[in-house]
Amino acid sequence: MLGHKQFKALSVAFSFTILTFSFSSQPAIAQLKVGSLSEIEGDITCGRGTGGTLAYAETKNYLVYICGAEDDPTAPRFYRSRTRNGGPGLNLEAVNYDPRQLRYFEFRNDDYTYILQIPTSRIPNPVLAVEFPNGKRVEERVTRYLARTDVSTPSQGVCSFITSNSVNIRSGPSTTYSVLTQLNRGRVVRALNRRGNWVKLAGVEDPTTERVRPINGWVSNAYINGCSEDQFDRWRR
Repeated sequence: MLGHKQFKALSVAFSFTILTFSFSSQPAIAQLKVGSLSEIEGDITCGRGTGGTLAYAETKNYLVYICGAEDDPTAPRFYRSRTRNGGPGLNLEAVNYDPRQLRYFEFRNDDYTYILQIPTSRIPNPVLAVEFPNGKRVEERVTRYLARTDVSTPSQGVCSFITSNSVNIRSGPSTTYSVLTQLNRGRVVRALNRRGNWVKLAGVEDPTTERVRPINGWVSNAYINGCSEDQFDRWRR
């Protein structure tokens, strides 16, 4: 008889096998439908022990749920995937990291990474992707995406960008504080709140990978703009 750990490892391996054969490296183009989670009112997939559903996505083969933390429904904590054909899915929990990046949710399971892109003007055709330990990445295009419209998430920050070169990021809201780092024009950051003429930052996006690394710093309001994706696109052009 299999022990608990052996059974869990076998279940995860089986799920990975399904993902490997179900995903396509070149997904077919599909029309994206965007809406509110009210469209799936009553769905209990996220279930007890979570803060409810924060986002929901459909692909050709999968249904994906991003569930909030029980003590903070606005903070993503759990990833649930279900196959359309009734096969096993995944139940992941984010531990000691923030799965919400600026433009996608990212969940890790050992050396595997599951990414659900958030549709924006910069990402009109989001995908559900799996990155494998060997560097391989497979994707399925998202055909339907639903999100909560009744909550705001100021604790996570909003998309902003730096408007000049060699801008000092300081440890506090004044030029008397030490410089932590410098950022150049176009760098995307998470802006939390404003104190006078200074803006508190929570993270900065890597321009190559688009992943966000934490940063606990302040920037002068004169050198930051935002925060909608449309504003960002217009500024970049």
